[in-house]
Amino acid sequence: MEDKIYFKQFDIEFVKLPLGVSGFTLEVDKRFFEKHTNDEISDADVDIRLQIEKNERFMRFGFHLTGNITLTCDICLEKLVCPVEVTETYTLRRAENDEPPSEDEHLILLSPEAYSYNVEQLVYEMIYSAVPMRKVHEDFPGQHCDQQMLDLLEAHQKSKDNTTCDPRWEALKDLKL
Repeated sequence: MEDKIYFKQFDIEFVKLPLGVSGFTLEVDKRFFEKHTNDEISDADVDIRLQIEKNERFMRFGFHLTGNITLTCDICLEKLVCPVEVTETYTLRRAENDEPPSEDEHLILLSPEAYSYNVEQLVYEMIYSAVPMRKVHEDFPGQHCDQQMLDLLEAHQKSKDNTTCDPRWEALKDLKL
């Protein structure tokens, strides 16, 4: 029941909004990523400020996300905290008769009967786009890899370097391409 209340915050009932600018505050935490399972983000503490500018023809949704997400270090496999700051703007408007979907990823066409819009998927994509390709403790100030794991990796690398190679493969090392 509590999760239903939590996820209800992402339903924006724009028909109830007055013309002009309205503001919302949304929060993303661990529950969000338990529902939206992925292999990278295990936890989050992200605050979202959503500003909606509504007029008679369209609405502009301005998102500003700030906070932290918890990832797994690529080297030591321990948790690391990655700061997130994302700003995106989307325009929503009602689709005209038989209007094809827009190719503009920041333009969202709504059905003429729509009275609300769920921003959950947009929020997920914005947070996920902030995940760095390289996730290593040393890239984030004040965080360090697990020394015990680093020692194990170094010992494994040394034992791998000391192994002799099959002589048939050894000859290939001298080839120049």
